[in-house]
Amino acid sequence: MVVVAAQELLLRASWGVKMRLYLGAGLSMVDLASDIAMVVTYTNEGHVGTAISLLVMRIVLSGTKPGVDTMRVASGAEQNEHNLID
Repeated sequence: MVVVAAQELLLRASWGVKMRLYLGAGLSMVDLASDIAMVVTYTNEGHVGTAISLLVMRIVLSGTKPGVDTMRVASGAEQNEHNLID
C-alpha cells in the first residue's frame, strides 16, 4: 500500500515529473558524450567510414535537444498539435 501511495504521489507531484525529466536529459547527454568519444576513437584508429556513419545517425548534432525539451516540459509550455504525446 505504501509503494502504491508513493507511486501516485510521484506521478502527481510536479517535482517528481521534473526529476524524471532532468534525469532523462542527463542520461541523454551522457549518451551523446559516449558517442563523441567513439567517433574520436574510430577516427584515430583509421575507421573514418564508421565514424562518419555514427555522426550521421545522430538526430541532433549539437546535443542541446534533450535540455531544450526538458526545459519546455518542466516549464509547462503548451504542446503543439502535431505532438503525439503530451
